[in-house]
Amino acid sequence: MRLILFLFFALISNIAFCQFEFSAGVTYEIPFGELGDVYQNTPAYHLTILKGKKYKKKRDSYGVRLGYLNMKPKTDTLVYTINSTDGVEYGMISYDDYRVIQLMGSWRHDQILGKKLEFFYGVDAGLHQTFFSYTDKSPYRYDEASESIFRIAINPKTGINYVLAKHFVLGASASYTISIGNTEDPKSMINQYFSPGMHVLVRL
Repeated sequence: MRLILFLFFALISNIAFCQFEFSAGVTYEIPFGELGDVYQNTPAYHLTILKGKKYKKKRDSYGVRLGYLNMKPKTDTLVYTINSTDGVEYGMISYDDYRVIQLMGSWRHDQILGKKLEFFYGVDAGLHQTFFSYTDKSPYRYDEASESIFRIAINPKTGINYVLAKHFVLGASASYTISIGNTEDPKSMINQYFSPGMHVLVRL
């Protein structure tokens, strides 16, 4: 009888249970490559809904993340030189803000280190819709263009969570985003940025 009771309570204690999570976060986007040459570092804002399963000292959560960022150009106008038969001439390029709407599927694995501390890693994958425009003026051309492009994006991430109370968690994270889109400029096909950040999470 004691053995049966022991096995029963051991089974009950190890059964996975579901838990919903809602989080709001801010990351600081640091772009690289051509994107980083033109645009400033900027904050991005995220809302995430996850459904998690906890088993012993581990938790796996799946859900959806919605994000938004608006990168401003480093300068209003970039001046470049043109070598011609008349000598050196100049052209100017003006960029508008680079805006991104993110819709991503999200997975996160938590390793519970104690009552208060958790280490996690995971990945977000989905779509980014980007918006930008520019004007290029020189003695030989005048070009205005605006683009709205859907990009495939992947965002591996890692970080720590600190449990403030039963339902409230404060976390810090670092992630790296790579997005690929079909653009007229091959140099802009791949965008990359590093994203340290903070978030507040509510578990129900």
